[in-house]
Formats: sequence, structure tokens, C-alpha cells
Amino acid sequence: MTHLGLTPGSVSPFGLINDPHPQRPRRLDRDLKAAARLSFHPNINTVTFTVAAADFARFLDGLRESPSAVR
Repeated sequence: MTHLGLTPGSVSPFGLINDPHPQRPRRLDRDLKAAARLSFHPNINTVTFTVAAADFARFLDGLRESPSAVR
């Protein structure tokens, strides 16, 4: 709630659209980065979206921040 304005249990990578500091570093887990399709809540925990990894990467690029490292 403090950083992205989202309720607990509803936070997902899509919440980065609310980030007031879009230039801060982001990290993606190696398994997440290697997946072909990804599923996330769209900032509400009653629905799940599945997107192609390439589309998620475009979303991150649109935030002017691309994944820079893996854990």
C-alpha cells in the first residue's frame, strides 16, 4: 500500500505502473525470466491474467525499466 497504492494480496508486477520512482532497479527471478507465459493478478486478487513473456517484457520496457539481472 505504501509504495504502490495496492492492497495486500493484490500486488503483482502490473503494480509497477503505480511506481512513483520508475527508474529504481528491478530484478526478475531466473525461472520467471525463462518462462514462455506468465500469470499475474491485475492488481486485484480475484482475477488472473496470463501473458506471453515477450508481452510482459514490453510492459516493463514501457515503464522505462527493463529487467536487469536475475537472482
